[in-house]
Formats: sequence, structure tokens, C-alpha cells
Amino acid sequence: MKSEDDEAGWRQPSENDNKPSADDINMAAAVASLQREHLEYRNTSNKSEGGGQSAGLSAGSRRQSTGDIPYEDLPRALIATNIPEVVFTDAAKKKAFEDLFCAFGENVHFVYLPSFRRVRVGYENPEQVVRARIGMHQREICGQPIKLFFLQPVKFNNSSSTLELPEPTKQYLLSPPASPPVGWEPVKESEPVIDYDVLAALANLAPGQVHELHAPDDNKPGIFVLPCEDPPQKGPKMKIQHTRRPEPS
Repeated sequence: MKSEDDEAGWRQPSENDNKPSADDINMAAAVASLQREHLEYRNTSNKSEGGGQSAGLSAGSRRQSTGDIPYEDLPRALIATNIPEVVFTDAAKKKAFEDLFCAFGENVHFVYLPSFRRVRVGYENPEQVVRARIGMHQREICGQPIKLFFLQPVKFNNSSSTLELPEPTKQYLLSPPASPPVGWEPVKESEPVIDYDVLAALANLAPGQVHELHAPDDNKPGIFVLPCEDPPQKGPKMKIQHTRRPEPS
């Protein structure tokens, strides 16, 4: 007997659907290592007085356990693709869609992209992201299987909120020049490239004569250029007499 979810197209995932991929296993192993490192660091810091040294060792081992990936660089969001259009238009379907992802964590944030049939699902920590990826990947929603991908955070090396000036590569070409650095020399420009073969071919062109570019053979026709002749000279422009204005009576 079919349930209401089956009739609506919300199929429960099977064993094959929830089979984790290599990325899921690696990410889950990284998160598990982080949890273990956090627990060991907390126990060590409570027992020892040298908290600063323990923190440095824990940070180093934490980075090594996650394959040189810091904890703050782990994904905290997923991109769901192949979302049915009814999820974007029907409020009930959208609520059911959100409830499925809210089961893996609290304070879940959704960003809907109907033009691309995608949804960005944000979580509070990487652990919730891994559980949602394993539990919801390839799950059928309204008869269509969705796919989930980890969304890597964008990390900016520059903390400034404004754009920086470009590299001053040509600021010393002014006249008079500014104060160039020691050892600076202007770049010598190369001579212009002149193709004398092209100039000779253009000189051989004459009005009314055919110029052969490629000779014909058995399989290919020849290519010839027929320059246009000068247009005929027009006669003198006829002067139009102006109409005489009538004199007032």
C-alpha cells in the first residue's frame, strides 16, 4: 500500500541511494578526525597547565589529520541540483523539501535559484553537511533524483574591503620621468615588422590586369585577383540658375 509521500513523489532513499561515495568517505573521515582532535585537546588542556603549547600541537595535528585542510576551510553548505520546478512554485512542496534537510541540523539556511533549478543549503558546521550529503544524495523528490555537491567556501587572502592599485609597471615612462628604482632601464621597442613580399605583390597589381595568387592544379582551382578599375571621371557639375525673386510692385 502506497503512502502519501510515495503518491506525492517523495520516495524514501534505498540502500543504493545512501551508499557514500569516495568524497563522502574522505569528508566524513576528516570531520571525525577533527572531532577526535577537539576532544583530545579539551582533555589535555584541562589536565595540563601549558595550554599554549598544547594548542599549538593540537592545531598541527589537526591540520595533518585532515590532509592539510583547516577546519574553517571545510564546507558548510551544499548545492542541490536537478530540483523539480514544483518545489519553487508550491509552498507545500517547498516546506516538505526544507523539512528533509532540517532533519540533519538546526538553523538551516536555504537560497533558491529557480533559473538554474538549484538550491543552496547552508548548515552551521561541516558535520551536518556530511550527514546531509550522505542521506540526501540521489534521493527522489517529486519523481526526480536530486544531486548534492559540497560548496567550498571562498577564502580571500586580502583583508582589505577596497580594491588595491595595480602594479606600477609603466609609471616611469613619463616625461620627465619620476624617480625610478635603482637599476631600472626602459624596455627597448623592437623595429616594426615589414613584409616586403606583401608590398611587392601589391606593387604588381595594376588596374585591368589579373594577378595569380595560387596556380590551378588537377584537383583545385586557381585563385586570381582582379583589381577594380578606376571609376570614369564625371563631367563638370552643372550650375543651376537660381530663380529670380519677383520685384515688388
